[in-house]
Amino acid sequence: MKKVFNKRILISVLILFSYFSILFILAQSPQEVIFDPIRDLFANWEEGNLSINIAKYLFLLLITLFVWSILDFGGIIPSKTVTWIISFMIAFLSIAYVAPQQIWILLTGFDALGLTLIFFVPLIVLGLFTLRVAAVGGARGVLAQRLIWFVYFLFLVGNFVSGMVNNRINVSEPFAWVYIGAIFLVICVVFFNKFIIKWLGIAELEAESEAAGKTLERAVRLRRMEAEALRKQAA
Repeated sequence: MKKVFNKRILISVLILFSYFSILFILAQSPQEVIFDPIRDLFANWEEGNLSINIAKYLFLLLITLFVWSILDFGGIIPSKTVTWIISFMIAFLSIAYVAPQQIWILLTGFDALGLTLIFFVPLIVLGLFTLRVAAVGGARGVLAQRLIWFVYFLFLVGNFVSGMVNNRINVSEPFAWVYIGAIFLVICVVFFNKFIIKWLGIAELEAESEAAGKTLERAVRLRRMEAEALRKQAA
C-alpha cells in the first residue's frame, strides 16, 4: 500500500512540476511561433534562446501524466501498458494541432481561461492530492504536499509581481482581486496545513466508520431476512 501511495506522490509531483515548468518557460519566451525541431532545443538551451516549442512537449507530458493518474487511480483499465498508450493518445490528440503560440496565449493570458489554467486546475489537483494524503497518511506524503503548496504559492506571487511590472495586471480590475484572493487561499493552506491535514483525516475516519456501520447494519438485516425465510420454509 505504501509503495503504491509513494508512486502516486511521484506522479503528482511530476504533474505539478511539468505544469509550473510550462508557465515559467512561456513567461520567459518571446511571443512568436518558432517551428524548430526537437534536436535544436538543446542548442537553443545552451544559447539562452529556449524555444517555446518545449512548452508544447511539456504540456503533452502533463496531459499524459494527468490522464494516466486518473485511469490508474480509478482502476478502469487493468493493463498498465494499455493505460499508458491510451493516456498518450488522448494527450497527443489534445495538443498535436495546437501551435506553441496558442499555448502561450492560453497559459499567460489573464482572462477566464487563464484563470482556469493558473488557479482552478492546480487547486483541484492539489486539493485532491491533499485529500489523498489525509486519507492514507504517511510522513512523506504530508511533507510532499506541503512542499508543493509552498512552491505553488511562490509561483503565484512571482507571476503576480511579473504581471504588475509588465502592466499585465491592473489592481483596479476584478482579475487582480481574484488573483490576490487565490494567493491568500494558498498561503492559508501553507500555514495551516497541519491543522487541515488533521481535520481531513478525522473527517475521513468518521466517513469510513459511518460507511462500515451501514455495511454491518445491512449485513445484519440480510441475515435476519435469511433466518426468517428459513423458519417459514421449515414451518
